[in-house]
Amino acid sequence: MLTRILTGVIGAPIAIAIIYKGGLLLYVIGGIMVLIGAYEYYKVVGEVYNPIKNVAMLGIAIYLIGLNYFENRYISFIGIFLVILLIIKVLTYPKYNLADIGVTLTGVIYIGEIFSLVLLIRDMPNGFFWVCLIFVSAWGSDTSAYFAGRALGKHKLAPVLSPKKTIEGAIGGVIGAGILDAIFCGIMSFLGYWTFSLGWTVLIGCVCAILSQIGDLAASSIKREMGIKDFGTLFPGHGGVLDRFDSILLIVPFVYTIVSTL
Repeated sequence: MLTRILTGVIGAPIAIAIIYKGGLLLYVIGGIMVLIGAYEYYKVVGEVYNPIKNVAMLGIAIYLIGLNYFENRYISFIGIFLVILLIIKVLTYPKYNLADIGVTLTGVIYIGEIFSLVLLIRDMPNGFFWVCLIFVSAWGSDTSAYFAGRALGKHKLAPVLSPKKTIEGAIGGVIGAGILDAIFCGIMSFLGYWTFSLGWTVLIGCVCAILSQIGDLAASSIKREMGIKDFGTLFPGHGGVLDRFDSILLIVPFVYTIVSTL
């Protein structure tokens, strides 16, 4: 636990500084995180399946390099990439089966496309506020759920998938995230930064908290299916990139949709 806390204390200010700076620095660091996360994913699923990982990693790299171009063409990108995978399947038959194609494409979408939306959100109007809200909601929910679960947890949330998680912890996570989002909104306003209305910020934050918990369970389901505890070891006490950021992956499309419509 001490290692986990120290990593968070050191990492949080660095992450905030990078998000605040934005621009090329965020794109480079964010792109590296995406590629490391993709590597972790394909390494893990490769124990059971046979993903076309080199092509997938190249595809994700190309997507990141041309991110602003592909922003409104992601469906076309996925379609073209699927065609490429099917061509490879035909040319190398029977090396890859349909499940291999599926887990390969899942990695491109789940990590490559969704993760990279954070970079696009940061470039949108008031992007610093929205990206910070994503992390405050996700990590606030995670921390609040942990302590609420330890203090009040009695009823299992997902006994087979994640035995330690409780319904009380999940509820505490949402409430805690809402409170932290309100505090975050107040701090941003006090410092003179643009903020969304307090009520809507808390509401969006609570929805993000729910999505973060589902995202965490989704990642847990992959790890349990693969028979592992963590995706990687990059962050001491936390695991790999996917272990640290799995809770934001379902939040990002939700927030991106909201910001895109404002």
